[in-house]
Amino acid sequence: MAGMIKKIQKLKESQDPSAFEDIDKDSSLEYESEDNKSNAEEENEEEELVEEMNQASLKSFQNQKIELSKSSINPLESGEIPDYIAANVEARSSLANLQFKLDPLRAKDDSIHSTSYNELGFEKEFDYWKETLLQGFNLLLYGPGSKLEVLETFYEYLENDDPPRMIIKAYHPLMTIRKVLEGIWENLGKDPPMSGKPETLVTKTLNLLTEISKVSPFHFFIIIHNIEGQNFTLTETQDILSRIANHPAVHLVASLDNPYLLFRWSIDTNIRYNFIYIPATTFYPYTEELSVVENLPIFHKSTTFAQIRGTKYVLQSMTRIQRDILLQLANIHVTQPKGILFSEFYKICEDEILVTNQKQLKDFLIEARDHQMIVYKNSQSGESMIVMKTDPNILIELINEDS
Repeated sequence: MAGMIKKIQKLKESQDPSAFEDIDKDSSLEYESEDNKSNAEEENEEEELVEEMNQASLKSFQNQKIELSKSSINPLESGEIPDYIAANVEARSSLANLQFKLDPLRAKDDSIHSTSYNELGFEKEFDYWKETLLQGFNLLLYGPGSKLEVLETFYEYLENDDPPRMIIKAYHPLMTIRKVLEGIWENLGKDPPMSGKPETLVTKTLNLLTEISKVSPFHFFIIIHNIEGQNFTLTETQDILSRIANHPAVHLVASLDNPYLLFRWSIDTNIRYNFIYIPATTFYPYTEELSVVENLPIFHKSTTFAQIRGTKYVLQSMTRIQRDILLQLANIHVTQPKGILFSEFYKICEDEILVTNQKQLKDFLIEARDHQMIVYKNSQSGESMIVMKTDPNILIELINEDS
């Protein structure tokens, strides 16, 4: 810039106009070079600034990553993950892990239901119910919701006069009509017959009730939870129950959750029941009815109602000797869950006069093997073994039921 000023001073002294054009060109070139230089410097400064910012961000990210990897804090507990993501992650937990969340909810529901139960006022109707029963009618409670608490309370109400009475939990998968009949004998202080078909047993039970009534008139109250239970849906079972309920000394109070069962009853069954229908809508949860299977110690986790029913149908299609052989095997399997040698089991069956040779035993076990109730395996010594796949306790219960 200083050199440019000196040139201008010399040109003024020389008074040459053409020289000023050269100066203008030189000055414009000099200014352009300075502008280019300044632009380049600014671009360099911007690039350096961006580079510094990138380096700082990368360093900060690496530090956070290191701190997160070293940290032992659960991100779900620290609240660093959005709620909707945390909810989806926690949803993968098993039902057992969610028990601590269910308990407070159930406690709240129980308090609500206990308050609602008092408002329903079923206890005010108990005197009417009892008087209706004594007039020769039976009662059938229907409507949405579990009626277990209502019937349990009525059972306690009957304790005032202390009549003979019994409760039948028909929703129980192992409750059968045979157990009902045996329970009547036990409640009347008698030993139930050890053998016989349910049809024979019901005749003996009715005769027992008649004999006691002749000596001293009495009232026997029977309360049935879920009369449409798993083992009570058959027409034959309902026919037997109605014959018991029709006896003058018997007074039946039952609950019903599936109204379609009524359409399966014959006219004779309906007449014998002589029900008065009581609306008993509670909207109570079916907690007890649905949890009973989990509380049965003899049940494996894999055992279902369908499997029990299927096993029952298979047993009904077998001959008496086949069922006796399976009963022997089930009793052995309770103490020897790993199975028994075929030769040893044959000797046991031969001693019980069930078979006369090994081929006959194999023939009797074909149906059980085809339905996966038993399997054949080789022992360590190479001998054939029989292993029971069905729960032996359930099998014993089902076989004794039809004995």
